[in-house]
Amino acid sequence: MALDPARLDSVTGELQCPICWETFRDPVRASCGTHYFCLDCMHKFTEAKKFNCCCCMGPYNPQHRLEVDRTMRNICEKLRAGERDATPRAAPARPSETLQRSLAEVTSKIRTVEEHLAKRQKTRQELTESASWEKDTMRWQFGELKRLIEEKESAALCVLSHRESAAQQRSDHVLTRLGRRLDSLRCVKSRLEQANPGNCSALLQSVGFRSEVGTPGGSGPSVCPSASRLTSCVSLEEEEEEEEEEEAGSPAQVQMAVAVSEAVAELKSNIENKLGAILNAFQVPSPATEDRPPGPTAQTPPEEMECSTIQEPERPANLMQCLVRLSFSLERAHPFLTFSEDFRRVRVRKRSRTSPCKNNCFKTTQAMAAQVFSQGEHYWEVDTASCVAWAVGVAYCNLGLGVTVGRDSRSWCLEGNTSQLSAWHANKEVLLSRSKPGRVGVHLRMGEGELSFYCMPGAEEPLWTYQACFTEALQPVFWLYGLKDNNMLFFPEA
Repeated sequence: MALDPARLDSVTGELQCPICWETFRDPVRASCGTHYFCLDCMHKFTEAKKFNCCCCMGPYNPQHRLEVDRTMRNICEKLRAGERDATPRAAPARPSETLQRSLAEVTSKIRTVEEHLAKRQKTRQELTESASWEKDTMRWQFGELKRLIEEKESAALCVLSHRESAAQQRSDHVLTRLGRRLDSLRCVKSRLEQANPGNCSALLQSVGFRSEVGTPGGSGPSVCPSASRLTSCVSLEEEEEEEEEEEAGSPAQVQMAVAVSEAVAELKSNIENKLGAILNAFQVPSPATEDRPPGPTAQTPPEEMECSTIQEPERPANLMQCLVRLSFSLERAHPFLTFSEDFRRVRVRKRSRTSPCKNNCFKTTQAMAAQVFSQGEHYWEVDTASCVAWAVGVAYCNLGLGVTVGRDSRSWCLEGNTSQLSAWHANKEVLLSRSKPGRVGVHLRMGEGELSFYCMPGAEEPLWTYQACFTEALQPVFWLYGLKDNNMLFFPEA
């Protein structure tokens, strides 16, 4: 009795390999005893020696032997043979029909390309208009900042001018009074020089000289110039001392100049630091050249060129002794991440790739390394200069697919975003007062339970160090911020 086509399709679906999604070829059973795979697919999957089943993620068992299930193999071969026999053979087409069909296909492709071209042109026009608006806005904002600075500069200079004018007026007033007093004293001196010694008592009393000393016989007062005083001169000296104290005790003008200088220096520093960090964070990365052959050509991106004229500082010997060569794992990565042929460069693409195990992909744009560390001391470096924001760290091998690194107790990381650098573990953030590095060195010491992050090259002291008790094997893990095209991380050559 013939099977119903729907039932036949369901049976055929059960006989498909979860890795290549085709009918089994030489089916073998994993060590879990539940799932079957093609023999070649199973060999490729178990090369990493981490898991023995990509469906239930059963642990790798080196003693498990892969034996072909002959009964299932025969069923699959007959099923494939039946599919080939059941496929109806089309009658040979006439040349005119072939030509018309080819013409229709070419016309359809032309229409598709024209639609894509029109869409790209529209997008380019929108980008041009948006960039023009952003430039105008930025010019206006910088113009407002310039206008504000010029306004405050004018106000400060105006205050200083008013204080200078007031000081000059006070000085002119003092000079006028001193001139008058000098003329008065000269007049008194002239009268004294011309006076008669026998009739000088009244003159001395009129100009301010008085004597309380009697004559030798004790009869009445007499004039004694040595014992007299000049009241007008004393008054003059006291006023001059008061004016000098007032001018010397009024440092407001100097204090204002110092305060303005400090405020300008602080404003300049803030502008340089904040705008510099923003410009560095939003620099356009170099064009993608991962499909081009390597070599120091003009098209080679800066991160791949070996500069012989600039010698980087040497790294500490203890780090270089435990240097490891990492590569990204295709099975433990988000579908929007693409890799170079050597799996040492990861890049964001706004189109999903075909994953060998769809049920094992991260929900965020993360990727793990293929290497697993259960003991010993290890060091690696990651170039982060071409990524807007990123996180570099380690996690236990069974990190949740929906968990971002550092947001649970099973992962540790250093994270750099557009404005700050921080360390994350167990969903707790520690802000670091350091600028975002362009290359991060990671030093893992499993035995000592120590994980350190360095700003490379040339750093001797770590940016941050974790002290933890690692109870399971660890894998390096990396996070690329958002879905912006060409966000990239890669492992530089030592």
